[in-house]
Amino acid sequence: MRWEFNHRRITGTFPYLISVGNLYSCASLFETYCLLLCKEIELSTNHDLRSCTGKGMERVFRFLRLVGVAIDDIRYKEEITSILQLRNCAYHAVGLFGVLE
Repeated sequence: MRWEFNHRRITGTFPYLISVGNLYSCASLFETYCLLLCKEIELSTNHDLRSCTGKGMERVFRFLRLVGVAIDDIRYKEEITSILQLRNCAYHAVGLFGVLE
């Protein structure tokens, strides 16, 4: 029984936690670098990120469109948006997917 419990942790729980943690870390790094890119663009143009409406990546994407970046042509944009939504739900809703409805 003890071996079954340890085996389940080693083959299921730990790899799952590591992969989810990696996914969330990558999503956070993506957001951070997009924001840093926007700040650099602000310094070299007369556009201001605060002038765009929205929250989080929605605002960043609007800003990038404003300065001429073809956001809608980016490969895997839909997947990136989905990952960010899942990550935000897990962080801000304490991981309670659908329970608050």
